[in-house]
Amino acid sequence: MGCFGCFAPEANEGSDDPKPSKPNYHSSDDSSGADARRKVTPLTPDVGNGYAHSFTFKDLLVATSYFNEANFIGEGGFGKVYKGKINGQMVAVKQLSRAGVQGRNEFLVEVLMLTVLNHPNLVSLVGFCAQGDERLVVYEYMPFGSLESHLFVYVLW
Repeated sequence: MGCFGCFAPEANEGSDDPKPSKPNYHSSDDSSGADARRKVTPLTPDVGNGYAHSFTFKDLLVATSYFNEANFIGEGGFGKVYKGKINGQMVAVKQLSRAGVQGRNEFLVEVLMLTVLNHPNLVSLVGFCAQGDERLVVYEYMPFGSLESHLFVYVLW
């Protein structure tokens, strides 16, 4: 599999190995581009790929002690972030604010991108919740804060 799971190679037509049909992007070698075809991956989190777990809203309520203020980490244009614990693992739960700047499309893009991207310098996606009107993203917890908090130390004059 390449870098991006949503751009999967096509299965060989003569192969006996049945592979699930996934949308992909490919183009022909024809320099005119007349046979170029594009299949667009729908913007829904793919929970069957083994990278992102789909949580229920109740799971995340329990993990964060019902979004207790003692677990509050920070807030931005997307909404509030709380720390929590799921199966013994410390996590950060970002709750998308319905009145926030970040919309549902950005939520989907964030989940999809973090699902296929894995790098030591990026926060790891644990899972997400898209139940009813609730949109939450679950990340690994960074106990020493974000890179931003270390780079931009606030100086009081």
